[in-house]
Amino acid sequence: MTIVVIVTVILCILAALLCLPATYDLTVYAGSPFSWHGAVAFGPKDLRQWRFTWGGHIETTGEGIGEIDESVADGIAKAIEETDTGITYEDVKDSEKPVEEAKEPSFPWLKYVLNLSFIQACLSLLASLVHHSRIRQLTLDGALGLPQPHETGMIAGFLYSLVPASIGTLDFCYTDEIIDVTIKAKGRMYPAVVAAYALRFILCRPVRTLGLAWYRFRKDENHGK
Repeated sequence: MTIVVIVTVILCILAALLCLPATYDLTVYAGSPFSWHGAVAFGPKDLRQWRFTWGGHIETTGEGIGEIDESVADGIAKAIEETDTGITYEDVKDSEKPVEEAKEPSFPWLKYVLNLSFIQACLSLLASLVHHSRIRQLTLDGALGLPQPHETGMIAGFLYSLVPASIGTLDFCYTDEIIDVTIKAKGRMYPAVVAAYALRFILCRPVRTLGLAWYRFRKDENHGK
């Protein structure tokens, strides 16, 4: 009974974590100097941030793989020295030539991938992920004026037809050339929804056929040894 309770609690915690949103935030300044700032968070916790200014380099903060500790690096170097067999290129060249084995196709189940059904399943998964992670908040602030007034008018018409609700605070200048625009975009993804899309993709017929072919190939390969 205790094990059942523990498993239930773990599943509830896992379900709660999968329902937390993974959000992204991108701010681009199209001016002088050009710069951008991006951030990714999972629930209330910031995971990673990126900053870039034209003429500089990308600065990264947040959790991730950092530099290897010096003691760890020394341990790796010591382990390599201890396992060094002393074999040189000349030793390998002068050794007995191995018997050539019959070449096998590197991807024997290629026909299961390059077919219309599998490609449609992949495109459906990609479309679902793109739609789910789409930009949900977009704002353009500042002032924009191109060298020619008609060019500014064309850009204004394009933006008003594409994202009319996002350019309420963007001023179009038809007399002067100016680029002082800040673009802010935000979106989110729910791991539970992504997992559902992935499960649907894995269980579709083309992927199941590919998985069965891969399993049979690996089974025959292992029995042949």
